[in-house]
Amino acid sequence: MKKIIFVAIICLFTNACAVATTVVDVGNAVSTTFSSSRSFKEQMLDHKIKAQIIDEFVEQDADFISNLSVTVYNRKVLLTGLLPSIDKVADAVKSAWSAPEVEQVINNIIIDIDPSLNDASKDAYLRNRVARKLLFTSQISSSNYKFKVVNRVLYIIGEYQNEQEKAILDYSLKQVDGIKKIVSYITLAQQHN
Repeated sequence: MKKIIFVAIICLFTNACAVATTVVDVGNAVSTTFSSSRSFKEQMLDHKIKAQIIDEFVEQDADFISNLSVTVYNRKVLLTGLLPSIDKVADAVKSAWSAPEVEQVINNIIIDIDPSLNDASKDAYLRNRVARKLLFTSQISSSNYKFKVVNRVLYIIGEYQNEQEKAILDYSLKQVDGIKKIVSYITLAQQHN
């Protein structure tokens, strides 16, 4: 019983817990399948890749689980977060490539020896503001985008349906006060059959 409580507490206080993250991701995939431009199979492959990377992180280094976020969209892996050394960053990138179906790893890990809790809370606040902005902008299909905020830098990956949606997205993101930079990996959606 003590072991279960300990694991639950660890899951609450870390950025990622492989089992909990996978369950939440699968639930999110099911709920957004009908509004996304990607097929259910494509979305599930992304969740499988994420689970494989998180499993590899668990095997490699506890810092990876507590300090990094893994975002996968169309087999492209976006790594964000903070690590204390270049060697750890290299190991994390290598671990991300361990999932067989990965096509690209985008490394946006910042080397930071002493990340503060205050920075993390600011990032969480900004992430919520971005999520609300995307959700309540009617011309944007928010289910086609995934994003993270690290040190007030917004990292976004996904697909826009047309140039008008891209322009509205760009404008909307620039309206979020507190974001000091936007790093975009969005592309024009391919037709899915």
